[in-house]
Amino acid sequence: MLATRMMDMQAGNTVSLDGLIRKDKKIECSEECFKLERNKRVSLALQIRNPDLSSKITPKYSDYLKDFAKKDATFCSKIHEDMAKLVQIAKESKQKTRLKSFDCMNRNKRQFIHEYAEQFGCLSESFDAEPKRNVVVTAFREKSWLPAISLLDYVKKFKKLSAPTISASTALPVKLTTLAKSYSSAISNSRSLSNESENKEKVDWFA
Repeated sequence: MLATRMMDMQAGNTVSLDGLIRKDKKIECSEECFKLERNKRVSLALQIRNPDLSSKITPKYSDYLKDFAKKDATFCSKIHEDMAKLVQIAKESKQKTRLKSFDCMNRNKRQFIHEYAEQFGCLSESFDAEPKRNVVVTAFREKSWLPAISLLDYVKKFKKLSAPTISASTALPVKLTTLAKSYSSAISNSRSLSNESENKEKVDWFA
């Protein structure tokens, strides 16, 4: 059929190509396409942010979050539990999103919730005016996730790793050196006083 159409074109005749086009033809999924699709399904089930990355990747918590966790671990733990529960409910829900309205709180705590919500793939927004201003967090069924490690566990883990340690082999020589110097100084002062005393005893006051 194709050869006949080409001959007609060479002869200057009008040729229709409708019969050569298959409108119902679908593009077959390659092996790479199938792998990406499979990883996407697995990521949704395991709540991984990026299907191509491991779930063990440590989140990048800001200095503000880390400092806040050190000052108020109780508040941090409560917010983590609330957000984790919200994400889990969203994953199991038939609705695309689920909401969580937090209590009214000061600006610093609201900022904590805003930044921490990002670590769960959630959207946060503040409502109302001070002093009744609060934060509402939205979790998405197909976009939100659970962080590989909580903020409190992250702070505890890296606090232990960064804590300076002094071994006994390092500390002992320092102490011995200090004691030796003190002992040497004491002996020197004692000898000086002894010499002065002897000189005074040898003076002949009647000469």
